[in-house]
Amino acid sequence: MGDPHMVRERRIKKYCAELMHPYYAAESGFVDEVIDSGEIPEMVVRCVDVLRAKDASLPQGKHANSPQ
Repeated sequence: MGDPHMVRERRIKKYCAELMHPYYAAESGFVDEVIDSGEIPEMVVRCVDVLRAKDASLPQGKHANSPQ
């Protein structure tokens, strides 16, 4: 099988070459949106505004034996 360190290095290089790039993430559906770095402050403000208005109330009594 060879030197374990060499095998490990080879596997790391293969992993990095095949899986550690934005195209793989996009193909796999992990990327929702790509934004320009200049748009980050505006995007953060917009997201905070959306979260500020979010109502996160939980349903009343999901189970019959819930404590009151």
